Amino acid sequence: MEDILYTLIPVDPSISIPFLLIIIFLISFFGSFIGGITGLGGGMLIKPMLGNILGMASTKISLYLSKFISTSVVFSMSAKSANMYRKSGFEYNLKLFLNISIGLVIGILSVDLLPIKIPGDVEVLLQGILYTLVFFSVLLRNKYPKLNYSDNRFKTILIGLIIGFLSSFFGIGGGAIKVPFFLIFFALPMKQAAIYSFLVSLVTEPLKLLQYGVHILKFPEIGPDALKVSILLGLLSVPAAILGAALGVSIQKKSSDRFIANSFNAVIIYFAIISIVSGISMLNGKGPVSIFLIF
Repeated sequence: MEDILYTLIPVDPSISIPFLLIIIFLISFFGSFIGGITGLGGGMLIKPMLGNILGMASTKISLYLSKFISTSVVFSMSAKSANMYRKSGFEYNLKLFLNISIGLVIGILSVDLLPIKIPGDVEVLLQGILYTLVFFSVLLRNKYPKLNYSDNRFKTILIGLIIGFLSSFFGIGGGAIKVPFFLIFFALPMKQAAIYSFLVSLVTEPLKLLQYGVHILKFPEIGPDALKVSILLGLLSVPAAILGAALGVSIQKKSSDRFIANSFNAVIIYFAIISIVSGISMLNGKGPVSIFLIF
């Protein structure tokens, strides 16, 4: 099992397993803490950190493991966050939740049916452009007309489909897309948009876990053992995600919409810059830049 772990996490074997587990725990905690404040998920925060710090983007199977861990974190974070708001008396719009979830599931599944995949360098560059559009949509949220399609089942499902397709196609956390769509098309204030982002993740993340688990299981020779290790690491991330979410949501509940929006946009524009620079670098035959480039 130890050999499988070092195959999945391509680091120097001199780095002890307990130290690796501590790093994964801390990354999960930090990603969940930021997510608890902003409504962002693991595709944007946790997966890049695992890739940069532990090299979990250098091989195909390690990339799937990073996606499995980040999705486990997002699900746990979302469950904790949604439960905290339920206990505080927040009332969810069940119709909106169900319809948007139906669309999200269809959108996520539809990506697997596409006959083509875009190259990695182009994908990263497009991610940066998408993040930039998200940044301005939140920044200018009070400038465009207020729309509210929550009572229109067809439009709500269609919007969910678009969100699910874009997040799955580009391999990014759905929160980065869900939040601005909730702002624009359902007239939700920033805090409520983040809350609904948590809520619908309870539907989408188990589906993603199943998808990533199947991909890991299919790897020749090591598939079954790799899946066992992935599940164990996913379970390790759960308490870290719960602790991070508890702290993040506690701050969010006391914060203004302006603070939440500014926090959201700070993360978005940072990763927009990283993605655009990385995409250009990769198109020129070089590797992606580190997410710690600016520091």
